[in-house]
Amino acid sequence: MADMDRYDEAKSVKLFVQDADDIKVVSSLLQDALLASADMRYDHMAGEFVAVVNRFCWEQAPRYEGPDKRPVFARTLAGLRIINVQDVKRRGLEKDAEFYNLLTIDYDEQDKQLHLVFSAQADIKIQVTQLQMVLADLSADYPTHAKPTHTDSPDD
Repeated sequence: MADMDRYDEAKSVKLFVQDADDIKVVSSLLQDALLASADMRYDHMAGEFVAVVNRFCWEQAPRYEGPDKRPVFARTLAGLRIINVQDVKRRGLEKDAEFYNLLTIDYDEQDKQLHLVFSAQADIKIQVTQLQMVLADLSADYPTHAKPTHTDSPDD
């Protein structure tokens, strides 16, 4: 796993989200994040939804290592905290499933609803009274050779 001595807070992501434009940035940073149902929690009394995600570091250029100059990418653990939450509706997220791939996050300003869209037709809809969210890296990045790929459907 990652060497915690390498954790560089100055290079880590920490964003405070308060409008729809900010959601676009967070969505791009969290595209292809992996998370388990067990790592998501809605605290009704506190009015917050929190999740720990395994984030692919799209903002980092790959390193090339070894004699074959194989690309090495990075992932890191990140925390997502959404406050002012009134309701959370999950669909297609089984409690015993290992990981889900987060594809995008949308925000409907008029309805004040966040929509987290996952692969396998799963999603979470989060109703808020006011948009406030924090995304913060929690650990040093660690290497991976696996870069997420996106293929077009045959109809495209």
